[in-house]
Amino acid sequence: MAMKISVNPVDVGRIKTAMDQLTQLRPELAAQIQAAMLSAHAQAVQVARTGIVPAAPAAPHSALLAHSAFTDDSDSVISSLEAGVLIAVGLDGVIWGTGKWQQFDPGWVGSFAAFLWSLLAGKQQFSKTPQTIKIPNQVKIGMAGDWGTGEWRTKANPAPSTGVRNQMANLNPDVTIHLGDVYYSGLADEEQHLLVNLWPPAPSGSFALNSNHEMYSGAQPYFNAISHAPFDKQGGCSYFALENDNWVIVALDSAYFSPEGNLYTDGLLFEENFPNDQNAFLLQKGVQAQPRRQEGDRVDPP
Repeated sequence: MAMKISVNPVDVGRIKTAMDQLTQLRPELAAQIQAAMLSAHAQAVQVARTGIVPAAPAAPHSALLAHSAFTDDSDSVISSLEAGVLIAVGLDGVIWGTGKWQQFDPGWVGSFAAFLWSLLAGKQQFSKTPQTIKIPNQVKIGMAGDWGTGEWRTKANPAPSTGVRNQMANLNPDVTIHLGDVYYSGLADEEQHLLVNLWPPAPSGSFALNSNHEMYSGAQPYFNAISHAPFDKQGGCSYFALENDNWVIVALDSAYFSPEGNLYTDGLLFEENFPNDQNAFLLQKGVQAQPRRQEGDRVDPP
């Protein structure tokens, strides 16, 4: 008999309690999250019953099974899904299945619970002390995103993240940058063991950007991680600049101010009526870069 997936009852209880408190304390936000849960649930029902993936962009992983968990699997979505099954790959590259990190991975239920509780506890204060780091004129930069998954397979069958790390190290980059996403929720243990301990360092610095999964824990662990090696050159700030004599590379944080009701998936650099420090930093770097252009330099059209 095929084994079915199961969700952690502790996570289910945490979701129910958090939603009750959010409804009392922040009813407008709770309504937005309920709408996001229902939208994701519609996709979950479609794929679980038909095996046909949605034409629309896939809902956030963390929300797929949230409604089922919240309603004690009222539509029998969870109880219908077999463990370790690949269903399909969407046109957007999203993997629909019940395996590790896939859309129906039951671990995402815990991520949704962490997200809800972070809304009640509040997020880390935003740092406004961006660093400018000098890099060599001849520079090689290695970048990877959605990498924070850890070594979750075996040496004989390594995880994709292991292969990416080894390939980056083989290239001997001067700078390495993680573009964001430490799974499931950027919790302290996840940041430490799935990112900090495994990320390939580089002689001119390593850097890590914020993303929606880091925000699911309120981003405290993320900001702590970028305050220490190997990301210490950021000085605990989620936006920064890399400069040499020819280039200015500005990295910005589009997750922190992203709307909570959409699970931080709609990038935003600042919220309404909030000082736009990131945009000011970007403009400052643009102004500083202007004198570097010599008369007669070729400028390609945008």
